[in-house]
Amino acid sequence: MVFSLEVIAESSEERCLNFVGVGNNFQIAHENSDCVSAAKLGSGSAMYSIGLGYGFAGKHNLEKAYYILAAAEEVPAAYLALGNIYRESDMDQAIAWYVRFANTKSEGYGYGAYMLSGIYQKLEQPEKASYWLSVCIESSMGADCVK
Repeated sequence: MVFSLEVIAESSEERCLNFVGVGNNFQIAHENSDCVSAAKLGSGSAMYSIGLGYGFAGKHNLEKAYYILAAAEEVPAAYLALGNIYRESDMDQAIAWYVRFANTKSEGYGYGAYMLSGIYQKLEQPEKASYWLSVCIESSMGADCVK
């Protein structure tokens, strides 16, 4: 009789994602060794999680740096986070990141379109505001876009 033992080894990325998925652990992802290891190995999700943790810790330069790293790994949530960060200081950058997020059509993309619609209304560019509002309405946000 032959027995085989299947070993399931979780990667540091999987352990990181499991960690941040519990309670408020996402707020301290930057302190988790698995998240740090996974980020060093190139995990965009871990980079994003670490950025989130640094944001909650009030270390906004590190928050932004990790979101930029995550965006380079094509993590859509990082695009949205960068849009939110730049919204206060560099409108052109904010627009670029929100457009990138909205164009992914990933979960929540309608919010990026909603933000773009508002920005273009403030910039008195009604055609662009209308376009992004229509993208928002087509998303899962639907009627919430016009409230």
